[in-house]
Amino acid sequence: MKRIIFFIILISMLGWAIYDFAINSKSNQVEPTLIDEQINDQQDTIQVGTDIGEIAPDFELITLTGEVIRLSDYRGKRIMLNFWASWCPPCRAEMPDMERFSNDYNVEVIAINLTESELYIEDVQEFVEEYQLSFIIPLDEAAAVEAKYGIRSVPTTFMIDTKGMIQYKMLGALTYQQMVDAFHLLD
Repeated sequence: MKRIIFFIILISMLGWAIYDFAINSKSNQVEPTLIDEQINDQQDTIQVGTDIGEIAPDFELITLTGEVIRLSDYRGKRIMLNFWASWCPPCRAEMPDMERFSNDYNVEVIAINLTESELYIEDVQEFVEEYQLSFIIPLDEAAAVEAKYGIRSVPTTFMIDTKGMIQYKMLGALTYQQMVDAFHLLD
């Protein structure tokens, strides 16, 4: 009789241990939706701004080809956001490298023309044709995005990762190698 009671107690304890293990291992798992919510909660605490580590401010502009674009449309992609003008010698110097970079790397180059500072809109089109630029050229005709990003000198470039966070900022012209080095910060 003692053996039967011993086996019942042993089987009960073993059963309880298995049950407890199963319940605790399930409670330690985080559902994928909870992970997504935690990431979203963290992004809510990240500040929108123009400094490294901040979420790049969203904007909406019309491109030289007449297309409406928003920065947020490119979320999930690596972005090189550049501010330039056709009259700017350093802008002219970096444009061939930007075109090469946009062709060599998996990056969306968005080169915002500071249109309000141009003498004629035709100058922008002539510039794009002269340098055979194939990337996106939004026109900041009201200088609203220029103000939002606090642009004081051109060119100014931001490298933005797939989550929309600024990882690199440069005032002045970039060389091809600097573009490549900054791109690797987006990994």
